[in-house]
Amino acid sequence: MKRFIFDLDGTLLTNGFKKEHEFFREQLGENAEVFISNTFRYLDDYEHEHYSYDVSDLSKYLSMKSGFEIKESLITGWIDIGITEIDNMEEGVMDTLEYLYLKNKDVIVLTNWFTKTQVSRLKKSNLIDFIDEVHCGDTNLKPHRSTYLTACGEHSPSECIIIGDNVEKDYLEPQKYGLNALLYDKDDKHDKSLKKIKRIDEIKKMF
Repeated sequence: MKRFIFDLDGTLLTNGFKKEHEFFREQLGENAEVFISNTFRYLDDYEHEHYSYDVSDLSKYLSMKSGFEIKESLITGWIDIGITEIDNMEEGVMDTLEYLYLKNKDVIVLTNWFTKTQVSRLKKSNLIDFIDEVHCGDTNLKPHRSTYLTACGEHSPSECIIIGDNVEKDYLEPQKYGLNALLYDKDDKHDKSLKKIKRIDEIKKMF
């Protein structure tokens, strides 16, 4: 395998979205809890219907989905507040990325959110030095075919493997387009027939 493509949220880094939720409560008042409880569903729907994130489009889409006004300023504030969240690194991540980097493997991050937030988080966590490319949602969105093929770069899909925690976007869909896939399932929630790992550093034993 020549190219290792990692999801970011829930795979390399996780956070509790505390500051994000506080921001929504400040901006949306009595509508905040409805928005917070549905955020992931709204975004998932957007990602299936669009090929990239755009502040204006997302503002209009979330307003339509939620039934109340989501201004562009809320989206840009949301992007900025994500930079300030305190992330936890999943176990074994640093050692694994360093291992792959030293073995001259391509290490890619493929994430469905805005570049400004995601690159900043990777820098804060000191992971950026082991990563060759970061592909973010304001350019390409999973689960679309073009997104996976773009992340492959000059390599054929069969030379690439994607690792992530989302069964559809990081496991089933990329395999349709010829990529290898490995599901990160630290809590062992998913079917045992799937090719999966419970710790990121299991990759060091496999490749």
